[in-house]
Amino acid sequence: MKDRFSFPLYSWMIEQFKGDLPCTDDYEGLKQKAREMFLLQAFLLLRKTGQRRPPFDPFATGEQRRIHRITWVDSGDEASLVPDLEGFHLILRRPENISSEAELLKDVRVRSTVAHEVGHTFFFDISHFPPKQGPRFEHALASNVREKEEWWCFDFARKLLLPDRWIKKSVISHNFSGLELASKIRREYNVSWDILLRKLVYDLEMWATSTVFRLDFEDSQVILRNEYKDIWKGARTRIGRARPWLLENADFINGCVGRIENARNKSTEEIVARFVNPSEKYVAEFLPIYRDRPTLLCLVRESDGILDKYLT
Repeated sequence: MKDRFSFPLYSWMIEQFKGDLPCTDDYEGLKQKAREMFLLQAFLLLRKTGQRRPPFDPFATGEQRRIHRITWVDSGDEASLVPDLEGFHLILRRPENISSEAELLKDVRVRSTVAHEVGHTFFFDISHFPPKQGPRFEHALASNVREKEEWWCFDFARKLLLPDRWIKKSVISHNFSGLELASKIRREYNVSWDILLRKLVYDLEMWATSTVFRLDFEDSQVILRNEYKDIWKGARTRIGRARPWLLENADFINGCVGRIENARNKSTEEIVARFVNPSEKYVAEFLPIYRDRPTLLCLVRESDGILDKYLT
């Protein structure tokens, strides 16, 4: 069994929140509590900044964590958090085709990046001037994502931009929250599809019996993505194992590519019929979304899969 020194990330957080943690020799329990305390800081920051309605402002929470200056650059890393004598100087890469500051502050990618960087401030001791950085937590022993600082900050960003109780309240009144409702929530909270789907599928397990994926249109091809960021698979779904609802050349689990002649000129129904094999066991939903090219967001759930733990 690994000892305490194998988990510097947890040891750091336990030290930061030791006044709020139980006095116990159960190190595994302390690790879990320390992570919960870290994520709780997102809610506490919203409360400190008086934010009660979406969309939630990560820039305001950053000021609470002594991010006092923001500089936009046209190249380089997406974000850099630089400690200085006043706190932190946050350097952000400007998204392409966005020039005005108002548009920058509303951009969903910028918002998620800032929320993520606010999470990183908790890996500094901000009682020092400049803030004193703790040990870096991307070491070789961190084979599990829960031991990596970056993944903790991804989780923190979702907590900040999509607080649990607000999302539950938005979804719980519906028998099943489909893509139309998800699209409404995404616009209301001003977040990306990736952040929202990870919240619904993984964090809250409200779509635990569902799988969501993308169909991208490229000329006459319809491409079924198989990257981790393009498939959101619920923990309790059986979809995708025996592929009962996908046709031969559209097995999204294996990332196959399908071809439809003149795909741009065909209706959603025609395209869906090419990929989905109707079944009483599964229900499918499709929603056109637009990124840098036409994209169809697809949700497939088990027809008896209304097993949301918040609804039962």
